Amino acid sequence: DPGGNLHLSFELPGLSVQKHIDGLCKLIDERSIRFCAIDPAYLCIQKLSDPPINMADLTGVGSVLEMLGSVHERTGCTTLLVHHVKKVARAQRFDSPLMSDLSGAGFAEWARQWILIGRRAAYEHDGHHQLSLEVGGSAGHGVSSSLDVYEGLINGGRVSALEGRKWQPIILESGEEDSGVTGGDEVVPF
Repeated sequence: DPGGNLHLSFELPGLSVQKHIDGLCKLIDERSIRFCAIDPAYLCIQKLSDPPINMADLTGVGSVLEMLGSVHERTGCTTLLVHHVKKVARAQRFDSPLMSDLSGAGFAEWARQWILIGRRAAYEHDGHHQLSLEVGGSAGHGVSSSLDVYEGLINGGRVSALEGRKWQPIILESGEEDSGVTGGDEVVPF
C-alpha cells in the first residue's frame, strides 16, 4: 500500500443493487477515495441482478449505468468502468477501436469520457505490445495515438527471476508506429 493511497478489493459490487451502490459510496467517503476503477463491467452489472440484465437491452443496462453514475454525484469520486469490445472479424482485429465496438447496449451512450485501447499488431510474446489509443469525450475532444508498452520478459521463463520485468509505456507521434522507433527523443513517455 503506497502511503495508504491505494486500496484494492477483489469483491465486485453488484451495480444493479442499491445496497451495493450505497456500500460503495460509504467506502469511498470513509477512505476519501478520489478515483475508483471497476473491472470488469459485465460481471458487476450481472452480479445479484434478479432477473438477470439483458446486456443487449439499452433500457436495462442504462438503468444500471445510471446507478453507477450516482456514485460520482454522491461522492465526487471519478469512476473508471473497465469494459470490453465485441469480437471482430479476423481482418479487422487490428483496427483502432471505436465506441460502437463496445459490447452490450448503453455503454457508448452513457460514457462522457473514454479511453479505448486495442492492438495494432499481434503480440509476439516478446514483451512488446503495440496498441492503438483512442481518447475522447462527449464535448467533442479527442485524440488518436499509438501506444507501445515494453514490459520486458521474465528471465529464463522462471516466475521467481523478475530481473527482466519493467513497464515502459511510450506514446508515439503520428506516423512513428511504422518507423521502427523504440525509444528516445522522438517519443513522449508517460
